[in-house]
Amino acid sequence: MNTQIIDAGRNASGGYKVDVSRGENVDRVSSEWFSRPDDERYLSLDDLFASVKTRTEQSRTRTVESDAIRVEAHRDDPEKLGLVLPGVNEPIAPTHWSFGQLSSIVGAPAAYLRQLPAPLAGINLQYGLTNHRVEQIKTMEVANGRTELRAVTGPDYGRIYDHELVSAVQRIAGNGTGDRRHDALREGLIAAGLDAPAVAGGMFLWAQLPERIDVSRLFETAIAQGVLYAPGAAFDASGQGGEIAHYARFCFASNDVASLKQATDRLAQAARLSAQ
Repeated sequence: MNTQIIDAGRNASGGYKVDVSRGENVDRVSSEWFSRPDDERYLSLDDLFASVKTRTEQSRTRTVESDAIRVEAHRDDPEKLGLVLPGVNEPIAPTHWSFGQLSSIVGAPAAYLRQLPAPLAGINLQYGLTNHRVEQIKTMEVANGRTELRAVTGPDYGRIYDHELVSAVQRIAGNGTGDRRHDALREGLIAAGLDAPAVAGGMFLWAQLPERIDVSRLFETAIAQGVLYAPGAAFDASGQGGEIAHYARFCFASNDVASLKQATDRLAQAARLSAQ
């Protein structure tokens, strides 16, 4: 059974800058990063995404019956245990995680089996797979230099792949190395003729519209061009409009730099059309 990998194909180039003066230091995070091998350390979210996306493309999921799995181990290598799945001739190495999942399916204590020599652990695991109630299980195999069994789950398990999680983080943190969205939006607003002071944090920019702009017409023209913002009048509790009507609030959290540039170019055109 093969699965279709769905890729949104989004290029996230913006980001949210982390304020290091807030929160708390967690030394364990950096120590874990430094303790990882070179091929598991990444200096940017783009690098991490490329790595896990490749791993997804090299992966395969299928559904098999538990009693069809054969365990292989040899006396001359007490540390090595392999699993032979239906339709595969070469044994597949289980990861620590998938070995625990497979053991739990047959009711075997994974922590205890890991302490045994591989041949003895293999005998116990094979007995459980052969004599336990037959179940359909979904496997996830990754061929990355060597083929590993990464996961053993139920047949209806829905998987979210690592690259999908990284992509979601990129929508908030960009490349993980700095923020450009605030600056890109502010530069575009200023180029469009708006007064947009920089902000120290958050995801909104307030901008003052020139007096020559018909604010109602600007809002309608901008929407017609696919640009949405919050007009200042929406924040007037009195409902009288007044000075705040010539302000607008813009959000940069859900767009990348390229999208913000396109939006401010359209806003500049709308502003020219809305001049009184």
